[in-house]
Amino acid sequence: MLRYSRADRRSNQIIFSKNACIICIRGRFYFSFQCFDLQASQPIIGATVRIFAILHEVDNEAKALWQMRAMRLIRPDDELGAKLWLSVPCVCLHEIDAWSPLAPSILTRPPRAILSTAANRFPQPPQRSADGRAGSRAQTTCAVCGGAFLTEAALRRHILYSQQDERSRGRAEDFGHLRLRVRNFSRPVVNRVDLKDDGSEIGPQGMDQKHLPYPIVEPEVVRDAIKDRIESRKIEVVCIIEGTDPHTANTFQARHSYGLRDIEYDAQHAPCMGIGHDGCAEVNLSYFHNVIHHEDGVNVEDPMAFPSHT
Repeated sequence: MLRYSRADRRSNQIIFSKNACIICIRGRFYFSFQCFDLQASQPIIGATVRIFAILHEVDNEAKALWQMRAMRLIRPDDELGAKLWLSVPCVCLHEIDAWSPLAPSILTRPPRAILSTAANRFPQPPQRSADGRAGSRAQTTCAVCGGAFLTEAALRRHILYSQQDERSRGRAEDFGHLRLRVRNFSRPVVNRVDLKDDGSEIGPQGMDQKHLPYPIVEPEVVRDAIKDRIESRKIEVVCIIEGTDPHTANTFQARHSYGLRDIEYDAQHAPCMGIGHDGCAEVNLSYFHNVIHHEDGVNVEDPMAFPSHT
């Protein structure tokens, strides 16, 4: 009876995708993995997911080995408890932003005007750049008027507009917003190149690349930098799913980890759900570990449909 009441075997029925994926979607990089409960007809109660990065921090003077860093999730949203319903395959997404332990220095380096933006270094708590884009947290402020803005892009537009307005009023160049340089208030922006009708390139915001007032970086450079950081820091991503067994009411954990050799780049997980002959939903486990590689460039504007992202 005691052995039956244990939930160890229930954790063995939670499966994880063999490989994790890193993909750039509309100028932002994401780390993803897929999970599923083999006993789908009897769902886990209150399933949640957390992920951590284990890495070596090394600098010129000291070594801090086996450091643990929490990785914030945007799907499922960790501010809502990162809830999962594992009766269908679920893809979990972590954005590699300035607070991510996977982010290279090219993304984490603060702007020159560091007091204008949310701090992303110890001991500040890890945030998510997605919170600003979703409108739930201001992440940057203007050094002149003190206005708070959700994103650095909004601050850049504010400075450019204010400079144009003050210049039209005949203000001195060393007054107000005119004395600010937009590049000092911005981290590098991953380039999203579009084409004009004549075939010439335009960058973000529809502006010519040479006229952009902020630094840009090619997505290939960021992808290679992420790969180099994972390799040099020996990063291992540990994924933990917790829940309650509906039969015994015991809690349990299912764990899986991804290292350098377990990550696919410029790829996403292939859908593995379909409609059976009886018209009911079915999961084809032979597709569960498959990934789809995007061969037309690193930056994907319109990715294929993801499996259920809770």
